[in-house]
Amino acid sequence: MHRFDPTLSQRIRSHLEEAAATVYGREVARRMEEGASFVRDAKAESVILNDWRYAYLYSREFIRGRWPAFEDAIADADPVRDPAVIRCVYNYVKNVRKGRMVTAEKHIANCATSSVDYAFNFLEGSWSQEMDDAEVANTVIARHPTAASAYRLGR
Repeated sequence: MHRFDPTLSQRIRSHLEEAAATVYGREVARRMEEGASFVRDAKAESVILNDWRYAYLYSREFIRGRWPAFEDAIADADPVRDPAVIRCVYNYVKNVRKGRMVTAEKHIANCATSSVDYAFNFLEGSWSQEMDDAEVANTVIARHPTAASAYRLGR
């Protein structure tokens, strides 16, 4: 009988994150060398998509606009819980997309501060109960004293 290593998925995720950082760093160096002649590399982009922190930076700094592959990854993924990754999703919506992104809300709802910022910038002040992720967002916000206070004052 085979034994499943419970840390295997975390180790794989860690290696993918390291690979994304390495490839992103190489793309930065390559862009600095090539300047205006820089051409996007599909293989590098597929690795960068494994870590949304770098995917956000890549879309903002290299593509300088919306990145459909990143938006598809956001839409297709299960809700993330890492506040740093969630903030990158929020920053993508705010700084790159510059408009509401319904498919990102399932992620943003899991972070109190990002949920409040998203509500103020894209939802006219609050997560309405008709929204799919409103219950999660409002619960997460309520558990965070600073975010809850800002949310109450800002509505």
